[in-house]
Amino acid sequence: MASRPRLADSARCSAPSAHQPPLVETALGKQMLALLIQLDAGCTAADNLAGRPRSEG
Repeated sequence: MASRPRLADSARCSAPSAHQPPLVETALGKQMLALLIQLDAGCTAADNLAGRPRSEG
């Protein structure tokens, strides 16, 4: 079997990465967490409307 690069490995780059100032990165992290919570709530609501309970995971 030929070796394939993993997605996480392909996201890494040996070139310097373009980081934002720490305060901006913290804010972006909090925003991403809030969006994930909203997505999870939307998926739970859709599952509830469809009559299938959502498993915790």
